[in-house]
Amino acid sequence: MHPLDMDHVGFARGIKGVVMGDSNPQTFVPYLASLHAQGKLPYDRFVKFYDFSDINQAIADSKSGEVIKPILRMGS
Repeated sequence: MHPLDMDHVGFARGIKGVVMGDSNPQTFVPYLASLHAQGKLPYDRFVKFYDFSDINQAIADSKSGEVIKPILRMGS
């Protein structure tokens, strides 16, 4: 555990851990879809599909910054 500095958590501030995002899918997914439809979220530029047999390349590309979101395909 880390000690807390009360100057950082005082005045009704808090600390919150977030795992896997912190959004409401019912509103966030349609929002993302609308951004994509407007050309403001070109997700095809930061995702790349890999066959599962290329998992090591997907990991290497993710670590190097070659791709932001590698997506593995299972099966054919």
